[in-house]
Amino acid sequence: MTKPGAPPKGISAVKKYPRAGERQSKGENVQWKRIKSLDQSILDANKIARDAASVIGRWLLYRHLTPFQAEAARRYAFIMARFDRHFTEGRRTARSPSYERAYGEDQELERRAFEGTIDSYEKSARKAKRQYDKLQMLLLPYLDIVGRNPVKEALDKMCCEDVEPDPKYREQISAVLKHIGHEFDVQVQSRRGRPRKGKH
Repeated sequence: MTKPGAPPKGISAVKKYPRAGERQSKGENVQWKRIKSLDQSILDANKIARDAASVIGRWLLYRHLTPFQAEAARRYAFIMARFDRHFTEGRRTARSPSYERAYGEDQELERRAFEGTIDSYEKSARKAKRQYDKLQMLLLPYLDIVGRNPVKEALDKMCCEDVEPDPKYREQISAVLKHIGHEFDVQVQSRRGRPRKGKH
């Protein structure tokens, strides 16, 4: 009951209910967000499944590699893919998921030239060359007496081509991946996206 002399209630004080059309609009927005979230979850699940089915993923599953070494193997694939994209003719026929993601699209040079960002492409090429050269220096101790590098060949098979390498090189592969991980400052990410401490 309004007291005598008190001003009447304003319209703003009355509780408002959204119209039917407004409720539908908000509901559709929530539904769209759920669909987008579900689509992203499916994409993430597919990526995880592909990585788990790769040779790197299997070696990690069977504990032939630690998470740190597995991440170093993915870094190896990344460096090789970037070098191949800039300096070799065509990509490898058999490709691991890590290699394929790093290689990117074949038309990138033409696209960057069209967009006027060729300078950044050349900068990326120089970085790819520096990282590749550093990687080759780390692998020099594994050359055999005839100049072949069977450990590098095994790494290429596993990390780039997604082909099971000869098991006799397993111990050397683990050792060199640990070395690569330290030299390239590899970080193992937790599920929350933070660097994770663990066995190297």
